[in-house]
Amino acid sequence: MDSLTVLKKKVKDSLRFAFFEGAPAGIALGMMDSFINPLAVALGSSNIQIGVLNSLPRLFVSLSQLKTADLVERLGSRKKLIVPAVFLHALSFLPIALTAFFTGSTALALLFFGYMLCMVSTNFAGPAWGSMMSDLVPVRRRGSYFGRRDRLLGFVSVTSVFLAGYYLNLKKEEALSGFFVLFLIAGVARVTSGYLLTKIYEPPLRIKEEHYFSFRDFLRRAPEGNFGRYVAFVAAIHFAVLMSAPFFAVFMLRELEFSYLTYSVLVTVAQTFAILSGPFWGRYADRVGNLKVLRICSSILPLLPALWVLSQDVRYLFFVQILSGIAWSGFNLCAVNFVYESAIPEKRTRCVSYYGAVTGIAAFAGLLLGGFLASHLPPITGYRLLSLFLLSGILRALARVFLLTNVKEVRSLEAPPKPEPRQLLRLEPSLEEGASG
Repeated sequence: MDSLTVLKKKVKDSLRFAFFEGAPAGIALGMMDSFINPLAVALGSSNIQIGVLNSLPRLFVSLSQLKTADLVERLGSRKKLIVPAVFLHALSFLPIALTAFFTGSTALALLFFGYMLCMVSTNFAGPAWGSMMSDLVPVRRRGSYFGRRDRLLGFVSVTSVFLAGYYLNLKKEEALSGFFVLFLIAGVARVTSGYLLTKIYEPPLRIKEEHYFSFRDFLRRAPEGNFGRYVAFVAAIHFAVLMSAPFFAVFMLRELEFSYLTYSVLVTVAQTFAILSGPFWGRYADRVGNLKVLRICSSILPLLPALWVLSQDVRYLFFVQILSGIAWSGFNLCAVNFVYESAIPEKRTRCVSYYGAVTGIAAFAGLLLGGFLASHLPPITGYRLLSLFLLSGILRALARVFLLTNVKEVRSLEAPPKPEPRQLLRLEPSLEEGASG
């Protein structure tokens, strides 16, 4: 068997392992994204505490990502960073689960520590993961490739979140013990995910000295370049979205007094339609470019939190969540793919790291401000959080109107991609907001 045949087999097997890794990853990420804030509510956290819980990890994530590229270059491998980070992510679910056996400040301290470790470990290696996967997947198939793997990850996530909500509903008198079981399961699933990642082939990493540029260099050149203007747009969206994101769970569980089952149904309906629409967005982006999809979806994003102001009827919110899932599916898929296509392979890890750092700092600022405003804005129809949702929608619209118009498509679309065999795929989620407007 010649070396080219061996290489093709390695790549084919790696894409298969990357696909199946999405199943246990979906369980772990579904639990992390959907039940951290309900656990905080169950522990009696205030709105400000929930804001801090969600914001501080984002800040540490942003600071850590500034060093991701440096560490990858020092190790000479992206995989050597990815695999330990995933196992550390698995371990982080243990202190979160143990909050069930404590009360007051001790429980909150465990939750803060566990979630901090959870967020940093899963996001620190994100740029390295994205860089490695984009080397494995041909440019013209990235949309469909990552879209199909999203389908598996999303399906498993939806199923696990719904079953978790049903389980918590059965144990509503002992909800904390239910959270203990759920986060232990999430940890075991992430261990399985880490094992599958060890089987993935890493293409050789070639970085020359001339490919280095500092974070300061990046910020200085940002206003002049297309990539810098794009990062400014996504950072503004992160700021506006994360201002309100943690409080949808608070609003449903504490203000509207929805059951865990109702909460889980509303979360999973958005995720379900994100899964169903993902392949369409992937194929459409392959044909017309990522930027056009971003323009369409970012025109819908401002409506999503504002629609919660009109009615809080569960049947109405069900349809709002359908629209949310469809819009966020396209935005999340193409937002990251646009970054990969904007950078040459040698600079990709560093570009993704700086992109993550800037958007993470913006998210931290939005979360911190949202935690303060959640208790200080004037109420709409008796709810302060509705004022926060409306403000979030207005800021999203301003970002779409004033920042996205200056961004240009980076991919040549002169010739349509040639038909290729179906593949299996994807990477870690970026901004997941399908379940919370």
